[in-house]
Amino acid sequence: MKIVEDSTPSTIIQPNFNFKNLASKLRNAKTEKEQLQLLQGMHERLWHAPVHETQMMLHVLGLPIEIIRLALKIPKSCPHCNKYRLPKHKPLIKSSLTLRFNQVH
Repeated sequence: MKIVEDSTPSTIIQPNFNFKNLASKLRNAKTEKEQLQLLQGMHERLWHAPVHETQMMLHVLGLPIEIIRLALKIPKSCPHCNKYRLPKHKPLIKSSLTLRFNQVH
């Protein structure tokens, strides 16, 4: 499964499903991309867990706040989660600009 980070097609992240020593792997990862791969694998293996549950799990593992903040990017860029996301609200008020005095639309 491929996801796109920050909705740019140039960066594709492959999930890493190896959970053995997940906390130490996240701490010792050399790049942010490796951390995102581990977090994406965790997100998918835990049936697309919501952000607050993922952050709680990472907090219980005793990970630094920088890694916990990275977890915010994962559900936003997951194609399966985006498929079931609620649509944005439509504006309730429509406005127009008048060009002359007493112009009615």
